[in-house]
Amino acid sequence: MLKESEEFELAHLLGLFPGIIQDAADKYEPSILARHIFGVARAFNKWYNAHKIIDSAPGVREARLHLCAAARAQVGTGLGLLGIEALERM
Repeated sequence: MLKESEEFELAHLLGLFPGIIQDAADKYEPSILARHIFGVARAFNKWYNAHKIIDSAPGVREARLHLCAAARAQVGTGLGLLGIEALERM
């Protein structure tokens, strides 16, 4: 259901997460994880500003909501691993 380039970019970054965690742990380099989380947040912002969610077709809307949930979960998990408490709302 997701066809936009920004959606693919965000989904690709989300898929890199396990390898990023492993790389950061192997190298004792938390900045690797911090840069990845920043990249996910930047890609999410770019995508969110370019594409509607609520006004999308029903199947696309659900897929985009799942993409939002996945990005939120990954940013929250990444921040938690860095010892940073994620905000619930802004």
